[in-house]
Amino acid sequence: MHRTALEHLLMSDLKQLCVTLSEDEFRSLQFYAHSKGHSSESFAQHIIKERLHTYLLSEAKHSDDRRTAPRVQVSIPAVSLVNFPDNTSRSYPVTIRDISKDGMRISFPEIDSAIYQQLRKATDFEIVFTVPKTATTIAFSCNVCRVISSDSVQFAGRFDPESAGGVRMLDNLFN
Repeated sequence: MHRTALEHLLMSDLKQLCVTLSEDEFRSLQFYAHSKGHSSESFAQHIIKERLHTYLLSEAKHSDDRRTAPRVQVSIPAVSLVNFPDNTSRSYPVTIRDISKDGMRISFPEIDSAIYQQLRKATDFEIVFTVPKTATTIAFSCNVCRVISSDSVQFAGRFDPESAGGVRMLDNLFN
């Protein structure tokens, strides 16, 4: 296999990455790689490169604010029922950190790594809270758009179209 001068230059800047997988994860990787006609190593490399490329494009395109409507910073205690792909649900106390007419960002206090791994698989969540200044309790269903891990675990969620009508109840937050 002949490499161009550019490929040699790029290869000199390559870094090697080692990952630890469980036996089941490795077997899954082998299965998917084989089904696509790749070796495990090249398939894992492809997955990582594809994910990084998508992430970099998303960051460049949307910067910090991914919402079409302006967000309002808040700190509202709430309860969230998080739904998982295996049709299980679990309730968590959360804090709503910001809200817009399209969705919200919530944070989970003091989550250990096992629960964080579960939360990364969440598909959607329901949230119940009392709107400040009105004493009205409302509920929304949201689709998980992103799971963020910084100083706390956070969900960025988009209101489910069926519950988005209740956004009018939040008007006093947007004015």
